[in-house]
Amino acid sequence: MEGVGTPAPEWFATIYNAFFGRDASITRPMSIRQPEAGVVTTGADPAAAVRQAWRQVTIVLGVAASMAIGICLLAAMAIVHALVPARTIVAGLRRLEKGDYGYRLPAYGAAEFGHIARAVNDLTDRLARTTAERVALTKRLFEVQEEERQALARDLHDEFGQCLTATLAFAGSIEAGASDRADLADDARSITRVAKRMMSTLREALARLRSQDLDELGLETSLAQLVAGWNAQTAPKAVFHLDLSGDLAGVPRAIAMSIYRIAQECLTNAVRHGKPSDVYLRVARTAPDGGAVALVVEDNGGGDPAHIKVATGHGILGIRERIAASGGSLAIGRAARGVRICATIPLLAPGPAPALAAGLS
Repeated sequence: MEGVGTPAPEWFATIYNAFFGRDASITRPMSIRQPEAGVVTTGADPAAAVRQAWRQVTIVLGVAASMAIGICLLAAMAIVHALVPARTIVAGLRRLEKGDYGYRLPAYGAAEFGHIARAVNDLTDRLARTTAERVALTKRLFEVQEEERQALARDLHDEFGQCLTATLAFAGSIEAGASDRADLADDARSITRVAKRMMSTLREALARLRSQDLDELGLETSLAQLVAGWNAQTAPKAVFHLDLSGDLAGVPRAIAMSIYRIAQECLTNAVRHGKPSDVYLRVARTAPDGGAVALVVEDNGGGDPAHIKVATGHGILGIRERIAASGGSLAIGRAARGVRICATIPLLAPGPAPALAAGLS
C-alpha cells in the first residue's frame, strides 16, 4: 500500500468516489481446459485506487503549476522589456512639463513607440518655438510699455503740470486781488489746496511712470530713490530698508528695468496685502561676469503668501511675465512674520531660436 502513494485527502477521496465509484471486480476461470475447476475473482482496493489517482493528479498539477509559473515569469520579463520605452517617454514628458525643451526622445525599434517618440519630439520643437516667440513678444511688449509710460509721463508733466502751475498762479493772483472780498479769497485758497494736492498726486504718478533715471542715475541710485520715496510718505507707517550688494552698475538696461519694476510692485504689495512696520529690499548680483541678479522683498506685515499667489490683480502676473521673459524664477513664501518674495534673473538669458530671430529681424 505504501508503494502506491501517500494517502489522499478526504475531500479528494469523496470527489473521486462520487465521480468514478468503486472499481468493478474481475472474474476469470482458473483453467480454460477445466472451467469447472473454479474461478478467480480479483478487485481493486478502494484505498489503493484513491491513492494512485491522487498521486497521478498531484504529478499533473505540479507540472501544470511549474509551466504556469514559468509562463508568467517569461511574460513578465517580456512586458517589462517592452515597457522600457514607455518609462523613457514618460520621463521625457516630465522634463517637457518642467520646460526642458532641449531634450529629445531616442528612436525605438518598435513602430508604435517610434511614432510616439517622433510625435513627442515634434511637440517639443513646436513648444520651444512657441515659447521663444512668446518670450520675444513679451520683451517687446515691455519695451513698448516703457515707451508709452515715458510718453505719458512727458505729456502729464508738460501739459497737466503746466496747467496746475498756471492754476496755482491764477489762484494766487485772485487771492492777492480779493483783499476786500473774503469769499473770493477763501475760494482762491480752496483752489490752491486742491491744485497742490493734484500736484502731489501728479508727482507720485510721474515717479511711478518715469524710468529714464535708470539711464541717468543707474540702478543703485534709482532703487535708493524708490525706497526714499516710500519712506517720505506719511500714509504707510512702515520703514523701508535697502540692502545692495555686488556690482549692479554693469547690469544690462533691460534687466535693470525689470529689477526696478519688480521692486516697485513688490513694495506696493507689501503695503497693500499687510500692515508691516519694516520692509526690506535686498538686491544682489551673484557674480560680476554672468551670474544673476537676485531681488528679495521681505516684510513683517502678516500677509498670506497663498492670497498673493492667487490674487486676480495684474501686479504679480506682470512680475511673472517679466521674470519668465528673462529666463528667471520667482518664489513667494512666508517670512518670519510676513511675506517673502524672491526673484532671480540671469544676466545671460537664453536667446530666441535662430529661425525666430531671423524672422523678427
